[in-house]
Amino acid sequence: YKAEPSRDWIPEPARRLCEGRYNVLSNSKNCFEINAAGVNKAFGVKKMMELTGARTLITVGDCNGDISMFKVADLRFSVANGIPELKVLSDYVTRADVREGAFPEIVSILENTVREKAARGGR
Repeated sequence: YKAEPSRDWIPEPARRLCEGRYNVLSNSKNCFEINAAGVNKAFGVKKMMELTGARTLITVGDCNGDISMFKVADLRFSVANGIPELKVLSDYVTRADVREGAFPEIVSILENTVREKAARGGR
């Protein structure tokens, strides 16, 4: 799996048909995300935070569909095989991709961060 920029995979007729009415993203020739205009992952995570009372948003991503969510997150992890546009928004870029153990790497980083914060007296 390799994330690719959306514009390279969305056929022109689909772009014209959806323009102004839907958000269309794709990371391969076989997978498309279609959402109502104005609805994206940022919208979804903000709503989830509102419903759950969560105060901190930690995100993990690899593709264009994650960019909006990264822009509203408190802490951002991009996996090694993520797109460059996402990596520049990231606080951390993992050494591993999803298949090579990115999530255990992220958990380890978070655990170390919590330990370091506790050692500093919670600051």
